Amino acid sequence: MTIGFSISGMIPASSPKPSAMNRQVLTAILSCALFLADANGQTKGAPPHSLCSQVSMFDEHPITSLPVSVQRRIREVLHIDILAIVHDPGMGIDTKWPDVKLDAIQILQHPTGRTLYAVHWGHPQFGVNGAVWIVELEKNRGRNIGPASKTGGSFSGWGMQVLSASDDGYPELMFASKGYHEGGGGEAEAVCARKTGSIYIIAACPVGCFDQLNAR
Repeated sequence: MTIGFSISGMIPASSPKPSAMNRQVLTAILSCALFLADANGQTKGAPPHSLCSQVSMFDEHPITSLPVSVQRRIREVLHIDILAIVHDPGMGIDTKWPDVKLDAIQILQHPTGRTLYAVHWGHPQFGVNGAVWIVELEKNRGRNIGPASKTGGSFSGWGMQVLSASDDGYPELMFASKGYHEGGGGEAEAVCARKTGSIYIIAACPVGCFDQLNAR
């Protein structure tokens, strides 16, 4: 679609000299036309500058900042998963359940009252990357919806970002973790997750996510 018009056609030769206000109106119209039309006459979209670059750090969101009732419900949901890690001999973690310190970032709160949280457990044994779960709280129940429950499995990372909204109220997420590139040295890695069926599973990240994350 080509966007164009003739300025001369808007102001006949016999018309009086445009006033300052008329000149401002013409300038505004020209500015709008130049903004809407690119070299090919196509409408431009906003570039995704924030893709995977606006990461929230888990350790800046301790679970103790949430209401006590919410803290208790989240801990109840993850009790089995966390104890599976604590009791794994290969992990070498000597931590009692009451001493497990969690972080929690609210992902969204649905009008129905359903709330999603990304819950993080950072422990020295994990290094920079802590264990991460997605917890859904409703009025009468709470559940771990990613990854699979009752296995001790978890996502991993030190931060996260909500990538996109969704019609069903379960947005696509990105977890940022520390990794290493082939030539040696550290770099950030992105692991994206999308709700499939009843739980969140690992999914392909959007194009450019890795580069944006490491350009922060």
